[in-house]
Amino acid sequence: MKPTALNLCLHYVEPAARHRRLAITPEALRGVVEKQLAAGRRPAALDDYLGESAPAEGCFTLSFDDAHRSM
Repeated sequence: MKPTALNLCLHYVEPAARHRRLAITPEALRGVVEKQLAAGRRPAALDDYLGESAPAEGCFTLSFDDAHRSM
């Protein structure tokens, strides 16, 4: 199988992340995105996976578990 984009799956985004398992603060989320960009990765849309080929290995996507209120 050919390598594809890195997908970062998140659950909760909230200022008081320390009170909830699997949570990340808005500032930490910003840091995650900045780290990916600094590593030379470019953001890809999940729609890009619907084409003939998936986004390249040098891309990243973020997905969220939308069943949580913080989304």
